[in-house]
Amino acid sequence: MIISGYVILMSIDRSRSALTFAVSRFGRLFPAFWASCAVTYGVVSLMGLALREVALRDALLNLTMIPVRLGVGRIDRVYWTLEVELTFYIVIFACVALGLGRWALAPVAAIAACTLTGRDYLWGFETHWFSLFLIGMTLYDMRRGDRWWHAVLLTLGLGCVAFRHLYREVTDAPHAGWPYLLAVMAFTAIVALCSRVRVRPLELPPLIFLSTISYSLYLVHQNIGYIVIREAQARGLTPLAAIRAAAAFAIAIATLITFGIERPANRAVRSWLKRPSRKALEAAEA
Repeated sequence: MIISGYVILMSIDRSRSALTFAVSRFGRLFPAFWASCAVTYGVVSLMGLALREVALRDALLNLTMIPVRLGVGRIDRVYWTLEVELTFYIVIFACVALGLGRWALAPVAAIAACTLTGRDYLWGFETHWFSLFLIGMTLYDMRRGDRWWHAVLLTLGLGCVAFRHLYREVTDAPHAGWPYLLAVMAFTAIVALCSRVRVRPLELPPLIFLSTISYSLYLVHQNIGYIVIREAQARGLTPLAAIRAAAAFAIAIATLITFGIERPANRAVRSWLKRPSRKALEAAEA
């Protein structure tokens, strides 16, 4: 989510209007997500996976990316983060629509600060995740020049994480405590470093390839991975070999979705946004 916060200001800079922002975000998230839902639902339905199967109706409602709000279970439990991302994008979209895109840090900081009051929800938004978005946005904004308020915002973001995971009894976060806070601090430092200097070890082709397919890989790795591990061990593979097989299988599927669906969808969206009629509509909105 720190990365999501970091790249959102980049998206705002590249968006000419709220329409451009909304369409570009839709094209980035939903085509790969729908494909991953179909693949995961198909594999789980065919092979079976105890306590993780959903009915077809529930699977269709998953395509909205907010199944829990609609009263059904998720096709894959890792998809919970997508609903958090979607609420974050709603806030940013509102900022862009109101002409406040460059000031989006302010409402995100305000929502994150609600965590310090013990309030975990605001208008349906889970406030504590906004502290991570805030950290990422601040790190990106620092590229325009360091300002005193950047230190304040980073302190606020990390302070919200520390408050919730060290000084409150958090029952929905098994990873709470110092390990989580230290991990957030370490990741903050890594993103800050990578945004300012060229880290050549991270430019190795295998890492660049994995970063390219990372979204699709995230979407397909869990339930399908469990099934591959189960089937591999049933055929005599060691646990480590089974994990390697699951990773290879997930990477293969993610590669197909990335280059067969996600990339073409992004190109189609960019082409659509470049049409004269779209530019005229955006000019009218402005």
